[in-house]
This record gives sequence, C-alpha cells and structure tokens, in this order.
Amino acid sequence: MSTQAIASPSYRYSHTIGNAAAGGQVGFRHPVDVAAGKGGLLYVLNSSYEFQEDGKWVVRCNVGEDYLGKFGGNGDGEGQFVWPNSIALDQQGCVYITDEYLHRISIFDCGGNFQGRWGTLGDDPGEWERPAGIAFDGDDHLLVADSLNHRIQRYTKDGRFLSQFCGFGAGDGQLNTPWGLTVDRQGNIYVADWRNDRVQKFDPQGRFLLKLGVPGAGDGHLKRPSGVAVDTQGFIYVVDWGNDRVQVFDSQGRFAAKLLGDAGMSKWGMQRLSSNPESMLEKRAQARSMEAEKRFYQPVGIDLDREGHVIVAESGRHRLQIYQKVLT
Repeated sequence: MSTQAIASPSYRYSHTIGNAAAGGQVGFRHPVDVAAGKGGLLYVLNSSYEFQEDGKWVVRCNVGEDYLGKFGGNGDGEGQFVWPNSIALDQQGCVYITDEYLHRISIFDCGGNFQGRWGTLGDDPGEWERPAGIAFDGDDHLLVADSLNHRIQRYTKDGRFLSQFCGFGAGDGQLNTPWGLTVDRQGNIYVADWRNDRVQKFDPQGRFLLKLGVPGAGDGHLKRPSGVAVDTQGFIYVVDWGNDRVQVFDSQGRFAAKLLGDAGMSKWGMQRLSSNPESMLEKRAQARSMEAEKRFYQPVGIDLDREGHVIVAESGRHRLQIYQKVLT
C-alpha cells in the first residue's frame, strides 16, 4: 500500500467509487468536492469543462457504492451551475453549493430539489468575488472563502452578512486566494491558503492561531492546497493538489502521514466493463502500467464521515478514493 507514515495515525485503503461518465451514465465527471451526510450518504459535486454541457451536476450515492441519482445542471438558471466549486450540508441536511462564475450560492433540499440562491458580486462586506470553499459552524452559520477578496465571511443560511476576517497578504492571518475550509468541534476554522502554499487555523472569532506547511514537495510541504478537513482527534487532512496527494498533520501542525492513492476497480467501473467488455479491455490494454492509475491525479476536495472514512474527490480520474482510519 502506498500510504506512508512516521507515526500514528495510520490509514487503510478501503475502496474506490466512480468512473468517468457522460450525462446519462452512472459515474462522475471531474468531481471537485464531496460532502458526507448521515447514514453513509455522499453528495459529490462535479465541475467538468465548460464545453461539456453534461458535466455540471451533483451525484447522490453512498459509501457502499449505491448510485442514488443526481441533480443540478449546466447554465445560469435556478438550480444550475457554471463554475461550481464547493459543497456543504447544514444541520438539516440541506445542500449549499458555491458558483465562482455566477458569484452565488445555490441551495437544495436533501433530495436535490432547488430551494433558493443568493449572493452579490463586489468587495464590500457581505459581497464577494468568486466564492470558493464553504463550511457550517456549530451555530449553523455559513463560512465562505471569498477567494479574490482574500477573506473569510460568515453568513446566516439565508445570506445575511454577519462578520469577516483576513485580507490579502502572506503574513500570519493574511490570505492569498483561499480555497477550501472547514470547522472543527471547538469552532476553530481551517483555511487552505492556496497561493501561499499553506493552511492557516483561526479561532471562532477569526484570530490567527497556527499555520502549517511550507512551499515544496517534501513531507510537510504543500503546493497549492485545495481542501482541508479535521477529525475528532484533531488531525488535519490537507489535499495537496499541486503534489497529487493528501497529507495529514497533527494538531500542532507537524507532519504525520501521507496518502498517495491506492485505487482499484470500482463497482461502477466493473458494471461499465461488463456492458462493453471488448472495447473496455482494449482500452485498458493500452495502458503501459496500471500502477500509475492507482495514484491520486488532481485530488481537490475531502470530507470525513462518522465512521472514520477519509473520502477524497479525485477530479483527474473521475472518482472517490476512500480510506479507513486505523485507531492506535
């Protein structure tokens, strides 16, 4: 297995979900984020190239690889997306999705029925430019990475502005094009500071606490981090997008482990293979090495579920790779 660690915790590869799919097929098209709900439910946000009209949707599935349908679509109408970026669930299980191009958030119920949208382009408090990562805090208020205004803003679920923190720069407590973010059980906020090649931790009021990662490709180094998650033991999971891996840090910001990808054939892939075996086997025979196919390629989003699964959305190979944390 390609997981490497210097200390606990350790991780066991579990399985892969997904395969490349067109509009009417079962699968993903460049998944960029994933949100884990109750009972193993997963919402997977897909953001394909603009010339692919059928590549902007949310797939509902579960950790057991059951395909439960999809919702959304390409466009600027209600329930549609142009550049969907990130996805989060509120305490009732409603689904919130940012759209960088349309500068708005779209809201759906847990079944994928469109409920509303809000957002205003600008740089005043409560406005944003290219909203990216989102996460709910313990009060069910929504935190949004306002990427091109280089700040984090907090809103009620219906879009009423509450507060903001950070600004442009490379110093402690400053951001340069923030992307993914998350909130831990204590209300602390973790931000993938994309162009600064680091993650920063803030207290619930937005005061700087900690930074982790430095630019580079070694252990504990980051290159354009895109997603972040925190488990109940305080371990911090960072999608190291530019290095095609996930790194794990302890609560003090020290490197603890890394995941490089171990993907096998998914159940959906096996179903696709059995539907057209001659063509699919011919294409797979063209691969010079199957080893490279196991590895992460353009991982973007990450989430953790209540069963200790680490779920990574891998855009470049249209799949989720799932690991199980091994308690030590």
